[in-house]
Amino acid sequence: MARRWRRQAFAAAVCPFPTIKDAVDTVITTIQSGVPVARIELLDEVQMRAVIAYSKLDYAVAPTLFFEFPGTEAGVAEQAEMVSAIAAEFGGTGASIQRWRMARKVMPPLHPPA
Repeated sequence: MARRWRRQAFAAAVCPFPTIKDAVDTVITTIQSGVPVARIELLDEVQMRAVIAYSKLDYAVAPTLFFEFPGTEAGVAEQAEMVSAIAAEFGGTGASIQRWRMARKVMPPLHPPA
């Protein structure tokens, strides 16, 4: 019988940027750095307006990256710290990193239940 590996932690981060190019450069650098990321989603200003209108969440209307980090507690913390530093290099501001249960409130507008 095959064993199923379970992740012990999952975190999400939301980070707005001055421009789409800054957000894209953050994604490229994150991937090139080898940081394990389960998902990265880029929303432009138009998409963020729609998410804010739907969710009533208090986000900036700016190009925004949504990250998901899988792994152990220590691994998730390290991944989030690395991505925060990378994002800051490209003008990312106010990065909000939360444990997955908290962040599920962030993601439903992007991924409604089937």
